[in-house]
Amino acid sequence: MQILQTLKEKLDPKNANLILNALKNSNNENFFKFVLEHIDIIINWLNSNEFKEKYLNHPYPPLINPEFIDIDASEYCAHLSWDLNIPLSKKYKFIYISPHGVGAAAFLRYINETLNTLCFASWVLENNAKSRYCFLHTYLNNPNIINQGINLSELNVKDLEKFLYLLDNSVPCIIGVRDPIGILKHCFGRNWDKVQRNYEPEFNLTYDWHSYIDFLTHKKTKIKWDFKDLENNVFIIQKLIKILDPKNITYVDMSEFSEEKAFDTLSKLAKNLSLTPPHINKKNIFKTKEFRGYLRYLFPLKLYVNENDLKNIYTLNFPNNLKNYNINTKESILIIFNRFMDGEF
Repeated sequence: MQILQTLKEKLDPKNANLILNALKNSNNENFFKFVLEHIDIIINWLNSNEFKEKYLNHPYPPLINPEFIDIDASEYCAHLSWDLNIPLSKKYKFIYISPHGVGAAAFLRYINETLNTLCFASWVLENNAKSRYCFLHTYLNNPNIINQGINLSELNVKDLEKFLYLLDNSVPCIIGVRDPIGILKHCFGRNWDKVQRNYEPEFNLTYDWHSYIDFLTHKKTKIKWDFKDLENNVFIIQKLIKILDPKNITYVDMSEFSEEKAFDTLSKLAKNLSLTPPHINKKNIFKTKEFRGYLRYLFPLKLYVNENDLKNIYTLNFPNNLKNYNINTKESILIIFNRFMDGEF
């Protein structure tokens, strides 16, 4: 009750509610403790002219001056920074907006492997903006990782709006684009349930490998022309840039990443973004087609070969063999099935 009285006496109702709502929306005991221990510093900041000039109408203003705090890569600091509305450390060189279907997987692979840059695909991160913020926080504050980027590929992420407002809109923004017919073909001509990877990634000699063949088999799906289904992962550009309001946008058509053009395209991007330019000996990477059917979702697979499984090995002539579901990973020969990544399959 003491803190309520303090807020009432020293803050206007709007700023008092900033703190109260932050406490209400957090389940972080370290945050509660931090606020109580530093309440005078927080109040002074919210009453300062600098706060009023920079953050008066900001939807998620920082509760403490972000210019005068020490930030490290710890999980503690990441969670605390989220609750305090501290913008992500300005150590990323670009923001990459990639609607599904614009060749984002290939682009990110090229960026990561030829420009000495780390940019995680957003679709492999948790569907929660706080988790994404904390995950990226640890990397952005790692002094050993120099060049980094942030990828945005979907809208249906919990607390996404707050995450977007904690990004720096002065950072260059790359937006992947593609002809609209090509995007529709991409979206409606594929079994998206394959992305869930509902299969065993590790198996032994007793396993019925037909499940992998079934996974790779395309199943004709009924086309549903309901564009509402695409609003969260395809038609996302306008909604994202409305909040981000980027000052420097570069649109890149996926055709610019063909085998013939990719090296020159990345060389130009590297120059514009102050990244390490691609080396000529990396050219072979552009021969690889990032998506060739559902192999991309299937691999890698791990086969553990153990002599104890030979007596129950699965074969076409012995399909009802005795399955051994306890894989001996320590005493088996490991064979990994994966895609070639330095040229054509």
